[in-house]
Order: sequence, then C-alpha cells, then structure tokens
Amino acid sequence: MIEEVRPALVFAAVVGMAVLTSNVHAHSTPRYDRQASAALRVFRVPAFELGWEHLAFSLSPPPPNGRGVMRLEDRLSPNDRIAAHRALTDLKTAAFSGLHLLNLRTDRVALTAAKTQTEAFSFLVESDVKISNLRVLATDLAGGRRKIDAQNVQIWLVHPWLQAGRSVYVDKAVIVPELLLKTDIGLEFSDSYDRAGRYLPPRIRLEGPVTTSVEAGAFKRFLVTVSVPIKAHSGRYSGKVLIIRDGADASALRIDLRVADITLDVPQHTLLIYYDGTPESSTGTDVEIDNRFLREMRYIRDLGYAGLRLGNYRDRAHLAKALGTIRSVGFLGPIVQGAFIEDGLSVAKSLGYTPYFYGVDEPDTHGRLEEHIRESRKIHAKGGKVATAITRTGALSLADPGGWNEPLDMINYDQDREDFWEYVQALHDGKTTRLSTAELFYWQVWVEKPDINRIFHGFYLWKTGLDGVFPWIFGRVSSTSPYNSGDSTEPDRGQQVSRPYRQFFLVYPAKDGPVPTLNSEAIRQGITDLRLLTTLQRLMRRSSGMNGAIAAARKEAEAAVARILSHLHWDLRMHASDSYRPYGRMSSEEIDGFRTTVMKHVLDLHTALQRGTSREDQRLGYRGKYPSSSSVRPGTLSDHLMCCDGL
Repeated sequence: MIEEVRPALVFAAVVGMAVLTSNVHAHSTPRYDRQASAALRVFRVPAFELGWEHLAFSLSPPPPNGRGVMRLEDRLSPNDRIAAHRALTDLKTAAFSGLHLLNLRTDRVALTAAKTQTEAFSFLVESDVKISNLRVLATDLAGGRRKIDAQNVQIWLVHPWLQAGRSVYVDKAVIVPELLLKTDIGLEFSDSYDRAGRYLPPRIRLEGPVTTSVEAGAFKRFLVTVSVPIKAHSGRYSGKVLIIRDGADASALRIDLRVADITLDVPQHTLLIYYDGTPESSTGTDVEIDNRFLREMRYIRDLGYAGLRLGNYRDRAHLAKALGTIRSVGFLGPIVQGAFIEDGLSVAKSLGYTPYFYGVDEPDTHGRLEEHIRESRKIHAKGGKVATAITRTGALSLADPGGWNEPLDMINYDQDREDFWEYVQALHDGKTTRLSTAELFYWQVWVEKPDINRIFHGFYLWKTGLDGVFPWIFGRVSSTSPYNSGDSTEPDRGQQVSRPYRQFFLVYPAKDGPVPTLNSEAIRQGITDLRLLTTLQRLMRRSSGMNGAIAAARKEAEAAVARILSHLHWDLRMHASDSYRPYGRMSSEEIDGFRTTVMKHVLDLHTALQRGTSREDQRLGYRGKYPSSSSVRPGTLSDHLMCCDGL
C-alpha cells in the first residue's frame, strides 16, 4: 500500500488552460446572438460516439515498483506525447462519425420523450480564436403557460484523456472522451492515500454551470441530458442551450421537446451491478466515506439498477448499516451479499430482502469448484440463496442431478464465451430449455465502450430472453490512483505480470460523489431502451385480438423490432481490443435510430389504442383489464417476434 499518490494532472491541461477566475459563476447579461459568429462553429455529434478510432500510441514499460509514480503520458515517447496533446483538441484528428455542422438560425435539436424518460444529445464547439471563459447553460423549456424547469436539463463537459487500451489489459495508449465534468479550468486530480491506507479522492465540482476555455483552432464537447418529470404535461416545449463567450457574446442552440402522454413501464428484468465500496471505514464511522457511499447508491439507483452485489462484511453492525442505507435509497433488490455471514440472513430479511450470498467467483478450476460447492451447501443449509459468476458449462455441471446436484439460485453467465452464445441461440430457436433459476449475464462494464454497454442493457438483453444483467464493476479502488490508467492493478490469473489489467472504473470517485462518464450515461440510455421495449410489449398484449388500425399498428411494431434485433448477433464482444464499435461496424447513429424506431411505434400503438379502445372493448367484451407486462416472459414481444427476428 502506498502512502501517497502523486497528483495526476489532467492531460489536456498542458494545452494552455486559463486559471479559474473568481467571477466565473457570476450571472451577467450576455449579448444574445442566435447564430454563432464566424469564428465559432457548433456541431452535433452522436451522444456516445468516441472518435479517435484509429489513433494509438505505444507505451514504454513502467519502472520496477513504479505503481502510483509514473503517469500514463510519461510512458509515451516525446514525439508521441506532443502528437497526443495536439490530437486531444483537433477536430480533424478526432474524426467523429456522424458529425454535422449546425446553422443555429435554422437548426434545432428535436427530442421526443415519455414522462420519466431521459434523453441525451451531444454537441461540440470549435473556435478560430481563443475563448478564455466559455459558459454553457440551459434555459427553462416552455410550453405555453407550462414549463419544465432548467434543473431538468443537465449539461456536462465531455473530457477526453488517455487510457491504456481499448480492452481489459494495459495495451497502447488511446484517447477516450470519458469524464463528464462541470469545468476543466485549473483541474487537477489530486488524490492520495492516508497512512491508514484509506483512499482520499480529489475534489471535483459536479454542480453548477459548465465553464471551460477553448484554444484557437481547438474544440470542446458537451453532453446534454433532458429529463421529463412524471408530472409534466404532454405537449411541445422549447428552450435553449446558451453558449456564452467571455461573459458577453451568446449563441443559442434551440431544443424542441415533445412530451408524450405516456409513462414508460419499469422492466421486469433483474438489473444488478457489482459494487465494492463500504459505508464506513473498518476502524469506525467516517462521515465523508458514509456520504460518498450514499451518493454512489443514489447514482446507481438513478441509472436504473434494482440491486447490486456488495463486498465482504464481517460484522452485523457494518452490514446492517450498508443494507439499511441501500434500503433507504429505494433499491428493490435483490441485493447479493459477499462472503456468507450468518447475521446476513436476519439482517436481509428484516429489511425485506431475500438473503442472497455470493459463492466462489468464477469457479473455473476443480479446486475452486469444490470450494464453491462447500460454501453453497453451507448457505443453503442455513436458508440462504447462492449466486455467482460462472460459465454456462459450469452452471450445468452444478445443476446436474446425477453430478454435483448443487444448482445456483442465480446464475451470472460469462457473456464472452462460445458456450453462452450457443445457449442463447438454441434458446432463441426453441432447441433447448432454461434452467429453473434466475439467469443473468455479465461482462466488463467499466471498459470505455458506451455503445456496447447501451446495447447489452437494452436490445441485446431483450433478444436473449434471459432474466437480466449483472455486469462487473461500478469501481474498484486499488493501491494506485484511479485517475492513472497506466498503473497496473493486478494481473489476471494465469497471465504474465507484464500484462496487467487496467483500472476498473465505470465512474470515478470524488469527494462530493461519483464523477459520471459517457459510459455510465450510455447505461442509462440502454435501460431506457429496455423500458421502451417493455412498454411496447404491454401495448402489444393489450392490442392482441383487435382489428383495424390497432392491428395494423401492432403488426408494424412487431416487424420493426424484428428488424432491429436482426442486426444483433450473439457474439457481441466487449473485450475486442481493435474497436469500440459493436461488432466493429455499428455506429452510434444506427443505435440512436433503434431508439427512435421503438419510440415511434410505442406512440403509434398507444395512439391507436386510445382512439379505438372504446369501440374494440365493446366488441370484444373487455372491461379495462388487459394482460400486464409482468405476465409475459422477458424477451418476447409476441410469439411471432421470437420466431421471426431474422436470425
């Protein structure tokens, strides 16, 4: 354990950022210019497009025992370091796919969202002249006498930096637009460890207006999320994103929002994530650590997860505090505890949770399998349930009545294996049956591939017909700085020490809460895709047996979703090191198009049902009771869809 980590300076800072001034948050009255000046250009870019796709830099070996000392950029050659600095803010080098220059006089961002839905879009600003102080903020969204408050429009600065590869292992340095910040002016990631070995995260501003600077010939990128409150009235709203230069000139990007008169369903799937933090230090109560734990729990909940896997607890008080916090945040569960402690049974039950415990992780050797079986039998004998990550082959072996006969209560399949792909293909084709237990799957969710994470949580999960997802991991603090991707954390079992894993962070720790990322926001959108599919499923069930316009809308929706699913093959891989695109070819724009298509058919079918329900109800004898989405097996829109999605 190191005593102190050298502050990891933000890599882009050396390009020449201005020092934060004391009046940066002051509210002035800028000169409003709807069209950007000739020196300023605004582009629309797909929200989760990464760019810099074919750019990579070789890394020199780290020094012996150099963890926590050498920054990633220090492992570049001098020429590569210069090239990487230039590439960070050069639009041509970024080479974003789907980039569109906007005319702010005529162009606008058009969004359609249901109540409780969050939509995201991204834009970037390129300037021919230096802007020392660029502020970006949102107005209210107005719809006649009604409005959606500006606090529902979150704007983030998308911060690009170097990461040590595109897969799970340290490889070549690549540029990744990842962190979502409120400012990068004077930014330092000044984290450390105290003498007791506790990690002390940096202080990073996560609230307030976005402030940044732009060098001449450079660009900055922004992500905007628009959340529709559940009490919002349906209709059309408009507002602006104001781009204010040096406190005077302002350009405006217009937002047109259509709020649909529908609320999205909650998926029936089980959505969990691995989590390694604890609510307090092992030596006693620490208010700062407790607050950070609470903020992280709220963030995980707000992404759309229903539960998580905790780390290991050894005493009742510590565990009760963690589970009590989780319950207060509103997690429905299941909550999977770490290593078994008998107090975990009663604590979980007292809070209304089924007592799940985690067995031996990935029991992929005979010794680990035997260890898992001993632990599993002990947990079952005490009345608990068992979950773990395992291959499809291993799960079958445990469930075999003629063999171990110790089936898991929750299986978390390794998605990146042929036996998993073969299983979901056979399940889809009706050539096999499921085990009588909860079946989920996992992958390395922390790898910076937002589009793949979005698809896994949404359309891919839907197509598998399995019960849910359980990816690894929200974040794991090791003995090195989370903000230094070049630090080795631990070698894989069976791998050379010279091929270590990269840092494991979906979001990044800070004093005031987790620093979000494009990756985490893509997960939010993937779970929204799942909610849309669940809502469409309910509408289809409701429209079953109806004729006319309702039947036509239902048929069109079935065909549209079938076409979408036909684009998804089972061997979607997070670990491919040569591309961040799904299957190496699928663009962010194409995935956005999937969302647009499903939303269109949700609204079309919803409208058709509203117009025709009364007449059809009379003919068919309905009295307002229809099958709910919970009565349908996850993964099916209809029998027709399951057999005819093109694969």
